[in-house]
Amino acid sequence: MRVLGVETVTSVISVAIVDEEKVLGELSMDVGLTHSTYLMANIETILKAVNLKVEDLDGFAVSAGPGSFTGLRVGFSLVKGLAFAGKKPVVGIPSLDALAYRYSKYTGMRSTLGQSKGKFNTLICPMLVAKKEEVYFALYSNSKDGFVKIAKESSSSIEETLKSIKKMTFNSVVFLGDGAVKYLRNIKKSFKNSTLAPVSIRF
Repeated sequence: MRVLGVETVTSVISVAIVDEEKVLGELSMDVGLTHSTYLMANIETILKAVNLKVEDLDGFAVSAGPGSFTGLRVGFSLVKGLAFAGKKPVVGIPSLDALAYRYSKYTGMRSTLGQSKGKFNTLICPMLVAKKEEVYFALYSNSKDGFVKIAKESSSSIEETLKSIKKMTFNSVVFLGDGAVKYLRNIKKSFKNSTLAPVSIRF
């Protein structure tokens, strides 16, 4: 099965084509709020690069937020149009889950994305920029149950977000996403045992 994935909820838009075994091609660009200008052109570029046509795809995946409303509208509109024309299935992927899952694969954590309670070694906090100086975030961990989601998606000011994380029991915390980059100074002031994910898997 060959699936086209589309990510448009932040300033970094991505398109990728995957099959059951690997990523066939991927293209990411930091385009600000001009998603509609680049998205279709990037899809055409990646299809050409892997020698496929839209009709060769078996389905579509699209980032479902939280994130930019304009970006969500652009991503969903285009993907739904392609899927409707080709009578192919579409699945929405939570943006914060996708970021956390990518980190778990990078570090070799066993990923279940289930729910768990208790003590945690490392917290993983994907954080995306929201309006009104707020961030979207969720929490994940490598607990005894594997890689699990321990706090669902929420939004709040960076101060309230960091306060809520401090209430958890953990040894260290890893931040990723554009929100973590924007508020890195606040994070460093609040957590001595924190790190920023490598740039290759940060967005």
